[in-house]
Amino acid sequence: MTSAFDLHEFAVGMIGPAGESSLVAMLFGYFDESGTDGTSPHTAIAGFFGPLSDWCAIMGEWGAEIDREGVRPFHRVECKARRGPYWNWAEDRAIKHIDRLSGIAASSPLIPVSATFTGDWACVADTPELKVRFPHAYHLCFELLIANILDQARNHYPGDNSIMLVFERQDQFSSRAQQIYDTFKFNGRWEQVRHFSYGDKKDVPYLQIADLFAWEMRRYFWAQAKGDVNDRDFPLIRRLMGRDGYADGYLGNYLDVEGARQSLRTPIANLTFPPGVIWS
Repeated sequence: MTSAFDLHEFAVGMIGPAGESSLVAMLFGYFDESGTDGTSPHTAIAGFFGPLSDWCAIMGEWGAEIDREGVRPFHRVECKARRGPYWNWAEDRAIKHIDRLSGIAASSPLIPVSATFTGDWACVADTPELKVRFPHAYHLCFELLIANILDQARNHYPGDNSIMLVFERQDQFSSRAQQIYDTFKFNGRWEQVRHFSYGDKKDVPYLQIADLFAWEMRRYFWAQAKGDVNDRDFPLIRRLMGRDGYADGYLGNYLDVEGARQSLRTPIANLTFPPGVIWS
């Protein structure tokens, strides 16, 4: 399987002196999930996408901040809770580290995209067909996310684009997500998505930025549901919503049980499965 860095090396070889591709525009997206361990009523997949030049523009500063604090790779939930490699950190140090990283991520023109669900998933996947197609909220978020990526790509990068997607490795869901991707591609959908794979934060630092965003999106809607939103807890979202007239809804899809029911589309019966792929 092609790695994220192999993809970037391929892209660099196609970029001329002016920084423009001689073929089609290539957009790279990196995404992580949060809230899939069964302990949270909210599930989110979030990250950013954009051309290689936009990723490269912030990675030097991001790496310098990570190296300065001496903990690699960055993991938002552990840093916030000051556990794991952050066990001996003072709260103020963790808050300032997260805030600086949030400023770096938000300073780029990369496009934020997310899909979040809140509620009891059993109330949504309440038929045998839906239980097969969407065994967990992750799978609905996955489909909504890719649809959102394609919409935003058309809005921000009109033309013939090739989109390369890398998700944080998720052993529980990656096999089904791969089947969904293969099936949609086999049915002539998601044509602009040319590459789909999984990576690890240790090897793919771009996924650390996705981790930062995914944690905040899940916790943000959780805080909203409780009526307890403190801007200090969401430094990345606060910055993103403050740039270029971004609005809350622009950062991605947010669905409750009723919204999820209304959004379900393309029954399994309307999909032709590629050879060897059977959802069960």
